[in-house]
Amino acid sequence: MGQFYECGITATYYYDLIDRSCKYKEAGTDYSMILEYGSNEMDQVSYVFETIAGDRRSIDITYDDI
Repeated sequence: MGQFYECGITATYYYDLIDRSCKYKEAGTDYSMILEYGSNEMDQVSYVFETIAGDRRSIDITYDDI
């Protein structure tokens, strides 16, 4: 986990056991945003959950076979 603070907003980065980014959080006085990532068996990002001011939505990511 790492933290960064600028202009009243604290950014926090979270990593899993094999050092992949799995969550990013920003928080300020009247502001919050959380991004959560998930990976597939090929170690590619396969989904993102985004939460802004309490509203949560999911984003599915697919890749073409090469």
